[in-house]
Amino acid sequence: MVDLNFVLRVDPDVPLRETIITLAELVGEGKIGGVALCEMELSLFNTDPLTNGITDTCFELNIPIYESVVSSMLTGQYKSHDDFLERDIQKAMPRYQPENFAVNMKSVQELEKLAIKKRCTPAQLALGWALTLSKQKHMPVIIPIPGSVRPEMIKENSTPVQLSQEEMNEIDIVLAQFEVAGDRYGARAMRLVNG
Repeated sequence: MVDLNFVLRVDPDVPLRETIITLAELVGEGKIGGVALCEMELSLFNTDPLTNGITDTCFELNIPIYESVVSSMLTGQYKSHDDFLERDIQKAMPRYQPENFAVNMKSVQELEKLAIKKRCTPAQLALGWALTLSKQKHMPVIIPIPGSVRPEMIKENSTPVQLSQEEMNEIDIVLAQFEVAGDRYGARAMRLVNG
């Protein structure tokens, strides 16, 4: 038996719901221990899963969502496209191209203000948002995957931040004011992540 089957990429020719239901049937048959979704981005830069049925289906079928919820822009390390090193994968991603980076920094700056008010880092705010979201009614378990490239990131991301409903509402207001510019990946790869 396989303990946990991750859906890392989606088949663009098969509805995601159909894939999940089929895997849930395999859990019921005892062939796999559980199902998890990854790469269906759920972050402060993409809240689509909250409205496109992904979180509803995961809640219904008791499937957790594993996701990296902290955009590199929220770490405070990058203030412009020029801050990325040549080897940084973000340098080639649409969301981080100069014209999109400048637009997206506007929402990041507002989120940074909320983090200062909360006395935490923007990355901790993003992780706290996901963990608080996970505890809300009719939400699946959301397991954030924090950055762990450097020891200081591990320390920062292991400090839990709990957000009140009022703070969650403040984040919602910021997110509603700004539309994220640029996709997470190029067009070809995007077909394989959000279905």
